[in-house]
Amino acid sequence: MEIKEQNISILTDSMKLKILEDEETKKEICNELNISENNELPAIKIRRFAIDKKYAKKGLGSHILANVLLSMLKLSKTKIGFRVIIVEAYAIALDFYIKNNFYTRESDKEILKKIDMIKKQDPTRCFNIYLDLKDIKEEPKN
Repeated sequence: MEIKEQNISILTDSMKLKILEDEETKKEICNELNISENNELPAIKIRRFAIDKKYAKKGLGSHILANVLLSMLKLSKTKIGFRVIIVEAYAIALDFYIKNNFYTRESDKEILKKIDMIKKQDPTRCFNIYLDLKDIKEEPKN
């Protein structure tokens, strides 16, 4: 099946190291790069990712995202040095990204308790979420 109704926008970015939730990974990066938690980590940002509505809720988005992430992992090893992938996720898409192993920021935990209300009132409100490259599986989903 050939799908042409997809859209992804990617750009370079950065993220403060202290945002990472995994303390062990944070310490590992600090030691490896000899930096503090206040330093910025190079990142790639997925600004927008979408597929046509007629393909929604069929697992296709997760499959395409897994392949995009795998491509980014390879890119990080050969062309661009970065450690995290950031997404500006709409409130209505947040569950999709969390299901696909992205982390919300600690500073958003309280507001996310009201996510159902936010989805109704402001579905395009953006939340910055992230994925550490170490959490990307080498094989895409089938």
